[in-house]
Amino acid sequence: MKPEAPRLVEQFARLEQRGISMLLGCMPETLRQEAIASRQLSAAGILFRLFTTYQPGGTGERTGLIRGIIDVKVPTSWVETLGAIRLWRRSVGRSEELRVTVDPLVLTGVLAKFAEGTAKLGRNQVAFKLATMRQQLDVDRAPQLD
Repeated sequence: MKPEAPRLVEQFARLEQRGISMLLGCMPETLRQEAIASRQLSAAGILFRLFTTYQPGGTGERTGLIRGIIDVKVPTSWVETLGAIRLWRRSVGRSEELRVTVDPLVLTGVLAKFAEGTAKLGRNQVAFKLATMRQQLDVDRAPQLD
C-alpha cells in the first residue's frame, strides 16, 4: 500500500511545506528518521506512515481498552474515585465505538469494585444508597450495557 499524494496546487506549496515541518516536529524521533530516509516527505505520506504505525482502532488499542476496562484499581480518595470512574466510562464508550464486545457480567464486577471502594470511603449511608440503586436498576440480576 502506498499513499496517493494529492495534486499540489502551486498556491498551496508553502502551506504544504509548513504542514510537513509541523508534522515532522511532533513525530517520535525513530519515525521521523524513517520518513526522512524513505523520502516520504509529503503531508499525505507522513500521515500515512503515522496511521499505519499507530493504527487507531487496531489490535493494540483494543487490547489496551479491554485491559483498562477489566483491570481497575480501587482508588483511596473521592477525587481519585471520580477520575477513575470517568476514565473507565470513556474506555467503555470507546469500546462501543470500536465494536469491542465486553460481557455485561464483567462490567458488573468492575462496578461492584467501584461500589465497594466508594462504600468504604462514605461509610454506611453511601453503601446503603449504592445498594438501593443497584437493586432498583436490577444490575446484579440482569446486567445490560446501558
